[in-house]
Amino acid sequence: MQLHIRDIPKQVAIAYGAKTNLLIVGQPGIGKSMQVYECVKKLRERVENFGYWPMDCPTMTPTDIGTFMPNMKTGMLDYFPNGTLPNAYVTPDAVGIVFQGEVLNTDPTSLKTLQKYDNGEDINGRLRKPDGVIVVADANRLVDKSGALQQSRAFMNRFEQIEAYGDAKGNIEYAEKMEFHHSVQTFLKEWPELIDNYDDVFINVGKKKGNSGELSVMAEEGKRGIWSSMRGWDRISRLEYTCEHMGAELLPQRIIGNVGTGVGLQYNTHRSMIGKLATVEQIVTDPKHAPVPDKADELYAQLVMLAMKVEAKSMRSVDIYLDRVDGDLKAMCISRMLKRASKHRDTFNLSPTKEYQKWMADPQFVDLLMAR
Repeated sequence: MQLHIRDIPKQVAIAYGAKTNLLIVGQPGIGKSMQVYECVKKLRERVENFGYWPMDCPTMTPTDIGTFMPNMKTGMLDYFPNGTLPNAYVTPDAVGIVFQGEVLNTDPTSLKTLQKYDNGEDINGRLRKPDGVIVVADANRLVDKSGALQQSRAFMNRFEQIEAYGDAKGNIEYAEKMEFHHSVQTFLKEWPELIDNYDDVFINVGKKKGNSGELSVMAEEGKRGIWSSMRGWDRISRLEYTCEHMGAELLPQRIIGNVGTGVGLQYNTHRSMIGKLATVEQIVTDPKHAPVPDKADELYAQLVMLAMKVEAKSMRSVDIYLDRVDGDLKAMCISRMLKRASKHRDTFNLSPTKEYQKWMADPQFVDLLMAR
């Protein structure tokens, strides 16, 4: 049975509490690794000296775990373990997670050594996983043809295994939580079916109907590993922020290189729409007359941009502008500002403002806010 990707951090925490190793399998690009690290960040807040040791398994060889070298003094071979791994013989009280990325794409010979380490067994009297450390691994599915290998039963049995999946709702929530660029967030909300088109590119490509030229381009891009996924949207979000900071143009080619031609062109059209909206500066300067979009998608994009970019000192202008907006969307905008304030108290503190106190003193508005 599959488990939603948003539940991964909780399941990793449970695995740590039970001291069991965990293998998370799922479609490429849905954010398996990111969710594991989300759990690590939370555990670091609760567990003193909580460690995190990431390993890139596909590039490993057996000598990356440990190797024999001649000891010139004794004339004998000595075993030298990898010094970056937590080792019960060196740090017996270590606690945390060893993360083995893309573990099913590992050389089988290397896995024979990893198998002993993951199981807490002694390796040549010099290396053993501390009892307070667990192994969390992720991997793509065999069906994804991403280099994943069918590994030995003995190794696979070292882990409890879950298969993760993502959906549009969870992806949209994650994008908001991680503060993806407002252009990306609003596009994901407007076009949820384009967030992840993995099945269209690889699974349903022979069944899909449409323009033969577009299908051909999609198939070719698929061979090059290009499809729309949360991994791609994360990169586009970072590109958007960087280009804004540098005053540079984000070229359509960079967008297409992350999510494919069809989705990329649709996103670029969405960006053009957002570019025609009132800027935050215009709203702050003249909140009574700054344009309020008539179309629902444009208004949603306008308010998300306002919530993500406005400064706390401009709440008076924000309140005036939001009084011209439908109550539910007003609540959405303020809810996003409150989430932003809880995450960035040092740079965006709303609680001292009169507008915040006014919003919180209105029972009807608080009811709307709680429903968001």
